[in-house]
Amino acid sequence: VKDWVSESKSINEDLRVQGQSLRARARDLEQNNDYASKYLNLIETNIIGEGINLQSKFRTSKGKLDNRVNRLVERDFAKWSRADHCSLDGRLNFVDIQRLVARTVARDGEVLVRMIRGDEFQLAIYDADFLDYNLNRTAGTNGPAILQGIEVDASGRPTAYYLFKRPPNSVPSLFDTPIAQPSMNEYERVPASDILHIYKSDRPNQLRGATWLASVMIHLLMLNRYERAE
Repeated sequence: VKDWVSESKSINEDLRVQGQSLRARARDLEQNNDYASKYLNLIETNIIGEGINLQSKFRTSKGKLDNRVNRLVERDFAKWSRADHCSLDGRLNFVDIQRLVARTVARDGEVLVRMIRGDEFQLAIYDADFLDYNLNRTAGTNGPAILQGIEVDASGRPTAYYLFKRPPNSVPSLFDTPIAQPSMNEYERVPASDILHIYKSDRPNQLRGATWLASVMIHLLMLNRYERAE
């Protein structure tokens, strides 16, 4: 078959070129296709359900469960799990964060969970738009290599993430400055130790994630148009 793809590229190059378009199409399906919306709802239900909670299992020196300590730990964890404690913006409790993470990974292919270490440990959720596919730099005098917004060492291990300082998809204004090439001043460098980059790797050395709807989105689009025509 002459029109069948016969040239293979690295997964990172494919995602650099197509990742943003795939993500936009998956989001459109979520909003306008009942099959895709139901699938994402099932992801939340079947992966997270009522939520993942903590069950403390501290034991005494004699090997028995220390019920007093365990009650204290579980009580404090339940208190931290409230929205006003666990999320940086105070909007989501711990179960809501789990559901949002599962749904976002399935729809967008990846999600970033930032751990804020201050007077209180908190979580902040960033969608994949905060990582710039076009921020790339070879290793040299300017610093370590950066691949699609992720700083990596010589072995390919992520050492930092460059997140946009402002929401990247904000509506442009007439007073905005013209769009220029990415400047390092536009990003906040966050150490990899403070970031959980959650995605499903389909191939070795994969740096970014792809939407789980990628293989079926054309079929869902055609099916939706067919049903409308009927």
